[in-house]
Amino acid sequence: MLFTALLLSSTASAATPLTSGELYDTAHTTEQGTTTVRILNPSSYAVSDQLQLKTSLLGLIGGPNLAAEYGIMSGSDSAFSVEVGAGAGWNFNSYSAGASGVYTMGPAAGNKFNVSAGVNLAATNLSGESTSTLGVPVGVSYHLVPSDQVTVQFFGNTNVMNLVDSDSAFTANGGFRWNKGWDKFRLALGLTVFVGGLGEVAEALEGTGLEDNLPSVIAIPLPTIGFWWRV
Repeated sequence: MLFTALLLSSTASAATPLTSGELYDTAHTTEQGTTTVRILNPSSYAVSDQLQLKTSLLGLIGGPNLAAEYGIMSGSDSAFSVEVGAGAGWNFNSYSAGASGVYTMGPAAGNKFNVSAGVNLAATNLSGESTSTLGVPVGVSYHLVPSDQVTVQFFGNTNVMNLVDSDSAFTANGGFRWNKGWDKFRLALGLTVFVGGLGEVAEALEGTGLEDNLPSVIAIPLPTIGFWWRV
C-alpha cells in the first residue's frame, strides 16, 4: 500500500529528465544536491557536481557501508570517474573494500558506450579462522537514449577471478534494462541472463553417474525490476 501510494504521487506530475548520472554504469555524476533513494541498490547524494556519496540502505542491516565516486573528467563526448568504497559487519568480523573506474564515450544526454574495471576484497574472521576473496569485476554497456525520460541499457559483466576458477557457480551475466523517469519516481525493467559452469554442483555429483549428463555451461534468464526516487 505504501509503495503504491508513493508510486502514484511520484508519477502524477510532469516528467523530469532521467540523467546519465542516475545509472551507475556510466562515468557521469549527478548535479550538486541531487539525492537518489533506492531500496535494492545504493542510494546517493551529490556533494558537488563531481562527487557522489553512496550507501546501501538494505545493506545497513548487515553493517555500515559507504562509497564515494569522483568524476575526474567530464567533457561533451567522454567522461571518466573513479569510485572507492568499504563496508563491514556490525560485529566487525567481516570486511570489504574495493575500487573501480568507469570510462564513458558519448554525451551525457545521448547514446553512449561505457566500460568499467575494478578490484575488490572481502574478508571474514570466524572462530579464529580468516578467509579472503579477491574479485576483479569488469563490464561493458551501451545506452540507447530515445528521449530524455527513457534509457535502454544493454550490458555484460563478469568477474575475471571467476573465469579462472573452475569451481565458480556463474562466470558472467548480460542483458538489458528499460529505464523510465517520471517527476521523481524511476522504474527499471529488464532481463538478465546468468551464464557459467556448474562448478561445485558437478563435484558433488561425482561418482553418481549423473555428472556425465550435466552440460558444461548453463544459462539462466531472470526478469529484473528496479526502482528509485530522485529528490
